[in-house]
Amino acid sequence: MKNNIKFRYIYKRKSDNHIYQIIYSLQSIERGTEGFSDMLNNDLWEIIGINRYTGLKDKNNNEIYENDILLNSSWHNEKEYYSFIQGGKGVIKYRKGEFIIECPKYKKGKMNKLNIIHNNKNTKIVGNIYNEPELLEN
Repeated sequence: MKNNIKFRYIYKRKSDNHIYQIIYSLQSIERGTEGFSDMLNNDLWEIIGINRYTGLKDKNNNEIYENDILLNSSWHNEKEYYSFIQGGKGVIKYRKGEFIIECPKYKKGKMNKLNIIHNNKNTKIVGNIYNEPELLEN
């Protein structure tokens, strides 16, 4: 069985606030893979986020991580999709043992990952909260 546990580390360079992202497998973290500890023990960078891989991909086959901003261009009219339909965009969060989508346009509009991603092939990553926080503004 292939181990699919991954983490996306988000670093910010202290001198100019440049954002840099590196994806590590759990195995590489446990082994202290070259480069991993270099970034952690470096006074030039600070970790501003560690995001889990959801195990899912968007319509373009990009891996979806916590704090990714998703956009869905086509929605069903089912009542359960209301918050994400109206907002159009949502952020992946991990709450109470599951990945959900929070829609900032609506008060805590949450959807289970399987309802949104697996049943809708129009979902794509448009950014993340670190590099494009403005995508969540009205």
